[in-house]
Amino acid sequence: KGVDTMPRIGEVIREYRLKAGLTQAKLGEKVGIAAAHQKRIAEWERGARTPMGNHLLKLMAALKIPPEAFDEYKAVNDQ
Repeated sequence: KGVDTMPRIGEVIREYRLKAGLTQAKLGEKVGIAAAHQKRIAEWERGARTPMGNHLLKLMAALKIPPEAFDEYKAVNDQ
């Protein structure tokens, strides 16, 4: 328990981005991230940063990620 879940959240984001056929840059555009900050998508996917609040909601909407997708990955870390 208590294992860092950031990489798992990133895995969910990457999985759904690839399913949607989007590049990181295109996803950034969809969620309103300025071109100068496009590296943020890669940081989220690697687990270097965690999307918070509005960014997480926009990611979920843009990629059609159901909330339970994150529960599945969290459960793996809680074992």
